[in-house]
Amino acid sequence: IYNFKNDQNLSFMRWTLDYPEDYAFLKKVFLVKEYKGKIFSINDVLAFIQKNPTVLNINKNRVDSVIIKDIRSALYHSVTQKKFIILDFDRTIVDLNVLWPKIKEKIAQLYSGVEVVVDQTKPLFDRLRHASTEVQRKKKSKPLAEQYYKKSLNIIAKEEITAARKAKLMPGAREFLSWIQEKGVQFAILSNNTSRSVKEVFKRYELPKPVMIIGCDNVVYQKPNIEGLQKILKKMNLDKLQCIIIGDSNADLELGSKAGIKTLILSKYYTKNSMPHEVVHNQVFQDYNQLKQYIVL
Repeated sequence: IYNFKNDQNLSFMRWTLDYPEDYAFLKKVFLVKEYKGKIFSINDVLAFIQKNPTVLNINKNRVDSVIIKDIRSALYHSVTQKKFIILDFDRTIVDLNVLWPKIKEKIAQLYSGVEVVVDQTKPLFDRLRHASTEVQRKKKSKPLAEQYYKKSLNIIAKEEITAARKAKLMPGAREFLSWIQEKGVQFAILSNNTSRSVKEVFKRYELPKPVMIIGCDNVVYQKPNIEGLQKILKKMNLDKLQCIIIGDSNADLELGSKAGIKTLILSKYYTKNSMPHEVVHNQVFQDYNQLKQYIVL
């Protein structure tokens, strides 16, 4: 609520209780005879230390000298200060507003030509893989199955490119990308949209460029599978503690949970109550301004 700043810098001392050494130091302070039965102040403790300076040696190895944004904790910053950001695309950077019913209808028509019924109950990419497997089973041809899978992705890409040319940036997205660029923090896009639609939006809006784009057409298994994420970590030679994921859906949360990477959700319609119970520790932010206050770069 309010920070009482001392005129004198006393940061070389440690008056808190986290380690056995801290307890040993505090015992020395609380066992001073003059303080017994009395409420004593910071000035009293300073007077005691002035007379007995060696007591500071008890826990001096635990003194944390790392201060960033007025927060003193090397451990905190090792976890929260990120060097790389992995961003979702649709509804995170841009609102594509893709006509998915139209896409699904076209894909169903495609596979009907080889007498394969697309299972509409499965998630989109699961149904594409299943339909492709059915083509291979019926036609005894793996190349043909792969060809139909690629045709499916081309249908998606074509519709997404059309949507990308009319898409609107999410509020604050451009400013956020410029902000992390100014901070010298690199970012990648990991999306279940096609890489072509991602490139189209970044080109059209002249946004700061990601160092890597992984779309649905660059992997066999899409989010929440960690295949795309692993590609980014390997290519960029990153440790997961250096990264943070920003997305807008349960798929992003599940991805982060599987990989052990802190995941932030950006959505004013998404609440902590709607999260799966195993990932409630993740944070939800209504806009980029809120999110920027949380991230330490």
